Amino acid sequence: MSIYIDKKYVNMLSGSLEKFKWKKENLATCRCFKCGDSLKNKTKTRGFFFENKGNYVYKCHNCGIACSLYSVLESISPSLCKEYAFENFKDKNPKPLVTTKTEKKQPVFSDLGTRLDLLNADHPAVKYVQSREIPKEKYCNFYYCSDFSRIMSSFDREGSKEGRLVIPFYDESGSLIGVQGRIIEEKAQEKAIRYITLKREGEERLWYNIDKVDARDTVYVTEGPIDSMFIPNGISMQGAGWLEDLPKKISKSKVVFIFDNEPRNLEIVHLIGKYIEAGRNVVIWPNEIDKKDINDMVMAFGESMTMKLIINNVYSGLKAKVKYTYWKKV
Repeated sequence: MSIYIDKKYVNMLSGSLEKFKWKKENLATCRCFKCGDSLKNKTKTRGFFFENKGNYVYKCHNCGIACSLYSVLESISPSLCKEYAFENFKDKNPKPLVTTKTEKKQPVFSDLGTRLDLLNADHPAVKYVQSREIPKEKYCNFYYCSDFSRIMSSFDREGSKEGRLVIPFYDESGSLIGVQGRIIEEKAQEKAIRYITLKREGEERLWYNIDKVDARDTVYVTEGPIDSMFIPNGISMQGAGWLEDLPKKISKSKVVFIFDNEPRNLEIVHLIGKYIEAGRNVVIWPNEIDKKDINDMVMAFGESMTMKLIINNVYSGLKAKVKYTYWKKV
């Protein structure tokens, strides 16, 4: 049973690991929690979880760390580590127990911090979004929490007392179901996990702006929340991945998927190919564009020109296959 317990805890830990993705049944990748992976290429995922002799182990092909799942849990979430140790003990020492049914504790989103548009212009969080050239009218969509461990505790997770930019995620009815915290201090970025994503129990995927999107118009889906803020009727799915079914709200809409411009990233290239084969609308970036994502393009070309690039490079079917063949470089 231990392999099933291990896989469950790898999944529970996944929200705290950048670029986490299952590549095979018993193989997952992420950016290394220890070394942070490549500083130059933010898409590198050289940390691996894999099955070995009935248990999951971790290895990073950047810094060389090799350790047990227990050690990873101990480093990132001591509370999860205790649960994991106890569950493994129970599995190896089963005893009949009389239990009472208790309801699963759900996180309480009572305080996400201070809304960004209410902070002074010289606040580090405000300066960060200014540096990304995010429109001022979007500032109200962010919060700044000076102690993100408070929010983590509502998910029964332990964390460091550190300030983070907080992005809330709502479901289609407008209920808050998850948050993402981004570290913004440069010194802290070297040691801390850059993004920590927390979601309510039972939520498989978080969608940014799904509660406000107009399903009657074309819906543009990006990889991350910040990219979607530059696009009219933009939403984002948390993390690039295969999406078999669209959310109910946009199931009958014209939906365009916009992935990062990374023609040498095997994971992204494979994913775009899969969406094309499924008949989805995708953006295939022109070869002369060397910017990685929408935010970079906005900073280089402006919002208007970036939107024109998107509209003029939406493809599906045979045309998408032809453009895709010339775009990919892996």
